Amino acid sequence: MADRVLLVGPLDRVLYLRTLPAMDRLSAGHLAAIAAHAQEQFFPRGSTVIGAGLAPNAFYIVVDGSVALKGAGRSEVLVGPGESIGLLPLLAGSAPGYEATAMENTLTLRLDWEDHLDVCEWNFPIVEHYLQFVSQQMIDHLRGRPDLLLATAGRTRAMPAVSRRLNSAERFLALTCTAIFPAESPDAVNELARHVGETEFPRGAVVWRREEEADHFLIILQGELECRGIEGRQPVVLGPALTAGMQEAIAAEPRWAEFAAVSAVRALRVDTAALYDILEDHFDMAIDFLALRAGELLQAEAGR
Repeated sequence: MADRVLLVGPLDRVLYLRTLPAMDRLSAGHLAAIAAHAQEQFFPRGSTVIGAGLAPNAFYIVVDGSVALKGAGRSEVLVGPGESIGLLPLLAGSAPGYEATAMENTLTLRLDWEDHLDVCEWNFPIVEHYLQFVSQQMIDHLRGRPDLLLATAGRTRAMPAVSRRLNSAERFLALTCTAIFPAESPDAVNELARHVGETEFPRGAVVWRREEEADHFLIILQGELECRGIEGRQPVVLGPALTAGMQEAIAAEPRWAEFAAVSAVRALRVDTAALYDILEDHFDMAIDFLALRAGELLQAEAGR
């Protein structure tokens, strides 16, 4: 490869982007918008693509050659043509936890994050697709470790004790007690509060069964829901300020487990369509919301 120059044309750049699971269902127009900002970058054998412990400011797609990902406590991973490096850490806004080194002379397509964010702001379906991708990956982890549903428990706050139905201001306060919305976006969360509903389930009621359509998720106000029916796994009980069904609702995937009310339950119902409408109107919140979900996925991958 060192004896020749490889030029990746506009169509080939789109095709490389389409090989990525995080982008494989985007339209040709959205892929072309991303590809327009891609730059070729060559790494000689042994050179560093992403330094250990450093938060990257770009992600890379390998065109020719290979890159090794090495990190403490993890087996070496070899990334080859058509695969990406650094996208998930960028989505999460964190260091990747590995060092990426070219194992041979390697040509990549580099996408700078700030340029990519500009594209995303004008093409919201890209952000929506990232959210779906991250949530789909998280569902795979939840099937093996449903206890990951409790991962945010240490970051929640006590729900207000109100016996009557909540007004919009009280729904806003309830949403801020969870750990799923960015604290930096109160206006957007307040707008979302005007579009969420409230629902109740008696003790023993099945909230949903596996394989049902998922177009909403629940935020528990009072009572407890049980995630059950996962072969070989103990049921997981979720209490106030935790969410049920969020990952599959965002991913537009069928329910991956059955949920039932352990006690009488009151919950806020967040419809996916309403959430996406709010995120599209509030881009900063959308990126922060995506970062929280990507960060949860990185933590799940680190613990596997």
